[in-house]
Amino acid sequence: MKKVIPRNKWRNIAQYIKLIKALYIHKKLRAFSKETPGTQHK
Repeated sequence: MKKVIPRNKWRNIAQYIKLIKALYIHKKLRAFSKETPGTQHK
């Protein structure tokens, strides 16, 4: 099996990564705003 990924699949992967990053940042910001600075260090 050749590991050849079509461009449209790469585009889907890129969109998926962007979505995850956006959700992760959003969650982090919400958690940070809820808690006092200093407690969100892991």
